[in-house]
Amino acid sequence: MVSSGFAGGHEHSVDEKGRVIIPARFREALGKNFVITRGIGKCLFVLPKDYWDENFDRPFRSQNALNKANILLQRHFSGEASADSNIDGQGRITIPPALREYADIVLDKPVMVCGVTTRLEIWNKDHWIAFTNNTTDDDISNAADQIGIGAALSPYG
Repeated sequence: MVSSGFAGGHEHSVDEKGRVIIPARFREALGKNFVITRGIGKCLFVLPKDYWDENFDRPFRSQNALNKANILLQRHFSGEASADSNIDGQGRITIPPALREYADIVLDKPVMVCGVTTRLEIWNKDHWIAFTNNTTDDDISNAADQIGIGAALSPYG
């Protein structure tokens, strides 16, 4: 499990070989073994291997192999996942072509590398801007209510 977690966003470009810099502050929490996979909303998830194993791989394996919901999730998250990813000596990871295509990531164009508590997300910068511009305070409040967080932020308890 990720001990320190991930938070913050950084803009980088994807080079001509499909590599992007992982900010130094994220490298230790990410670890040596990690998985790059499709995310939700046309972004990529970059997950520490132990988190992937515990929250994706094991649950998928424990389900009925013919369950349609399990199959759908396996195809989305595992079908094109890069499970043997590593960080090179210059702090870069290589994003496989199929994952770049899924997330509309273009070589030599800016991306956002965002820390999102348990994972990193890599976004086409234009998609990230659209997401943030289209997310309202009501969307955030409703989502917090739905999962039961934020009550401690209220001065009224």
